[in-house]
Order: sequence, then structure tokens, then C-alpha cells
Amino acid sequence: MRRLLLLLLFIVIIAAALHYLLPRPVTPPQSVGGPAAEAPIRGTPSPSTTLANKPPQEVPVPAAVAPSEPQPEQPAPEPQPEQPQPQPPESAPSVPSPAPEEPAPIETAPATITLASFNLLHLGWNNGKNLDDLAAILARYDIIALQEVMKKSGNDDDPLFDLKLVRDKVQALTASDGAPVWEFQVTSESLGRSTYREYYAILYRTDRVQYVGGASVFADEHDVFIREPFFATFRAGNFDFTLITMHAIGPGDPLLDAEISGLKKVFLSVQDGSACENDVLLVGDFNKPADKSAWAELRTIPTIRNLIPSTTKTSIGKSGMANAYDNIWIQDQHTDWEYSGNSGAYYYFNDLYADAANRYQRARTVLSDHVPVWAEFRTDLEDDDGPCP
Repeated sequence: MRRLLLLLLFIVIIAAALHYLLPRPVTPPQSVGGPAAEAPIRGTPSPSTTLANKPPQEVPVPAAVAPSEPQPEQPAPEPQPEQPQPQPPESAPSVPSPAPEEPAPIETAPATITLASFNLLHLGWNNGKNLDDLAAILARYDIIALQEVMKKSGNDDDPLFDLKLVRDKVQALTASDGAPVWEFQVTSESLGRSTYREYYAILYRTDRVQYVGGASVFADEHDVFIREPFFATFRAGNFDFTLITMHAIGPGDPLLDAEISGLKKVFLSVQDGSACENDVLLVGDFNKPADKSAWAELRTIPTIRNLIPSTTKTSIGKSGMANAYDNIWIQDQHTDWEYSGNSGAYYYFNDLYADAANRYQRARTVLSDHVPVWAEFRTDLEDDDGPCP
């Protein structure tokens, strides 16, 4: 009996050994519809990877490509913010960009004119004035009110010889195939109370500014002004306006404040003289900064204001800028519509005489002891006054 039990135990041990030692049949792999397979090693494609699993920027997926067997449903990825993707240079289209120095073009640039006022310091006297430099300055503007235009020394036959010469030089600088043509309106005679007398002139380029009419000297019944203001009406595009210019008596003269106060009557008289024109611009060399009390009377005109601040010096001293005498006055309720907001004073000596030992003294010697003041106005807006008959 004992031997039989030992034999059976031996058979069980042998059978167990054979079970573990003999090779087993290979089980076929699970289908993609069964339990999830192991994740492939990072960087190694899984046998079940299709084109749809690859990034879209590398390989676009044709609509016809699809696995033959249903794929396990995967959770939708969370939306990510769109990031710019690098494009292969051989397949990406090239989109040219504008050169950095060339800004994108403006579809409709507003039309403007630039108006200026400039005291020329005795234009016409034999005082060594550089007329070429003067013409270069005037050519920057479209219409310029000029003070201290003098009778040409020794030329009784043509007292405005130098004014005409400057006009021709400006024409030469700006003309293309004969245009534009520069013209001027000037007082019919020189103005003053003694042998010292001046003309006023308004120089303008006719391709941008047209003379409408009315060039006149103010009828100064009470002899308030040593040189009565001069005015004329012009049109530039849709902007029509009357320009008044004056050169006040010298600074420190006891009659100066009376002249400044008298400008209110001049302004309103010119404005009331037209049934349809309210845009009046008052410019010139007033020999009085705009922040002084003498201007109180003019400032009673509603919404009138000066465009050049009193901190901007416009007369030139021997070693620097001296005083804020030159200005441009507008009435906002009528002209703010056209005023572009751009105005200033041009310190031309920084461009023309930068190499001079004393650029201020150089300017005073060959050009003027003043700088031009200027303002820009729109000409493409609807005329707020309506058409004149």
C-alpha cells in the first residue's frame, strides 16, 4: 500500500513538471475592440496608429482614409488656444509685407492748406537780404500774409520790385511744367503817418488758393491805427475765408494798446461786411503777446482765440528768441470746423544757419528779426457758411 502511494505522488510531480516545462500554444492578440493594449513607448508609433492620430500641421488627413474596424472611443481633448504653427518653407505661400519705412497708405487723405504770417523786415531796402533763402521759406506755405513790404530803394518806377522778384523765386522752386502760379494782393499804396511807410501783401499759390475779392484797407475813421489793417477774401476747396493782416505800432508806444483794443471793431466790421462769410482770420505782427490785458476787448468776441501760445517766441534777438509778438486768431464757432489743430512757428535758422557762429544774428542780418507763424486748415469739408451769391 505504501509503495502505491509513493508511485502516485511521483506521477503527480512528473505531470506538474511537464506542465511548466513543455511550450504552450500562442494566444492570438486581442482585437482593437477588446481591452486597451499597452501604450507604446514614447516616440515609437503604436501598431494601431493611423493618419488621423498625427498632427494636422504635418500631414493633412484625406477624408477617405479610415480604419477598417471601429476604433475605441476616445475622450475629446480640451480646446486649446490657437497657436501660430510654423509652416514648411517649401510648401507655405509667401506673404510679402510692406517695407518698414513705408506706412500703410491712407485711403482718403484730408485736403488742407497751410496759412502763414511773416514780418519780412524791410523787404525792398538795400539791406543785404538773402532772397533765395526767403523764397525757400515762403514756398512751404500756400498763402502768406506779409508785413514790412517796403518801396524798392531807388526804384520809383517799380516800388514793389523785390516783392515781385521773391514771388518769381518761389514760383521757380515750386513750379512743375509751369504750375503753380503765385500771385499776390497788395495795398494800393504804402501806409504810415510819416516818411516811414509800409505795404501789406498777401502771397498765394493759385493752384490751391483762389482770390475771391474785396481786397481793402480798413476805413479807420478815428485814425486809431498807424497802418490800417488790410483784408481780402479767398477760397481753398470748400473753405472760404477773409484774411485780415496788420503790423501794429512799435512795442512800448503808448498808442499800442489802443490799436490792439481797436481790433475788435476791425474783426466784426469785416465779418459783418459779408452776408454769407463768417470765417475771419486775424494775423500779423501785433508787438504784444496774446496773454496781455490789452487783448481783453478782442476776447469779448465769443469763442475767439489765438493759435500761437505766448510761450512760443516769434521775434529774434541777437542771441536767442525774444518775444511772442506774431499770432493767428480764429473764432471757433465759425472756423474750428476747418482748423485741423496744427499750428506753430517755424525757426528757420535751425535749418538754414545751423553752422553759423550765431544763427540768430545771421537770421536778423540776411532775412528777418521774426519767424513765420502758421496754421493748417481743412478744405474738403462742407462749407459751414453756405455758398455766397
